[in-house]
Amino acid sequence: MKKILLLAIAIIGMATIALAATKPEQKQFAHFSIDDVFEPLIDITENADTYSSIFENEFFAFLKDLHDKYDITVTCNLFYKGRGEKSLDDVTDHFKKEFRANSDWLKFSWHGRNGYERYTDPKLNNEAVASYIATNDAICRFAGKKSLTTFIRPSFFSGNKELWRMMRATKYGFDGMYGSDDGRAADAGLDEDERAEIATNYIYTSADGMQYVKSIVRFDNKNAEQGREIINAVINRENPVAIYGIFMHQQSIIPYNANACAACEEAIKILHGKGIPFAFPKGK
Repeated sequence: MKKILLLAIAIIGMATIALAATKPEQKQFAHFSIDDVFEPLIDITENADTYSSIFENEFFAFLKDLHDKYDITVTCNLFYKGRGEKSLDDVTDHFKKEFRANSDWLKFSWHGRNGYERYTDPKLNNEAVASYIATNDAICRFAGKKSLTTFIRPSFFSGNKELWRMMRATKYGFDGMYGSDDGRAADAGLDEDERAEIATNYIYTSADGMQYVKSIVRFDNKNAEQGREIINAVINRENPVAIYGIFMHQQSIIPYNANACAACEEAIKILHGKGIPFAFPKGK
């Protein structure tokens, strides 16, 4: 009887180990982010004397509507400079108190200097780090430190491992990054084995603790039906997804792209309905 009991315990233990191995690396959650953000901050700056709230701006109003309905979290990935002469240094701090009050769900991060650079070239590392620090300095000034996140999506999903180490060594640190929604993981400095890992598991943590998360879908060229199909397919994957990283670009919200915004809301609605909470990734 004792042998049978020990055998049963061993079998249960093996099953538990096997089950743990198939679980996601961390508790499942979703996160929504928006790339190429700059103009909405200039708009609230130019209207600081007339707007009583940042949510009078159509971009931020769209995000708040989604938050109020589905309790989403959002990261706005910022360019340091726009297409003209203005930079984030020109953004007003008039609404800092309101940004801080909403920092539990609305945050900002670095995306690139102005959208022209591809950071696969290590020769651009010093310039990238300089704009990373300048962007984070500006965010802390106009929105408060609680509104800053250092889990980023770099412009064109591009970078290299030395750049990530350099960013980690700054006063702000660096928690990790969202990679591409397609096959461009190599542009972030991942080797063949690492790319295979993120393609399979949608998440990869390097030996030095750097976390890479696959972006699942961009909504810019999708409609509501496609948004439903893609999210349901990912939810029903045999290999569970740890972080549902969904995104779109500012250009699909201003000017308003009805199809893209409907695709975005449809996917968010499904995630919310499945009980998958929204949260901010924190790296390792």
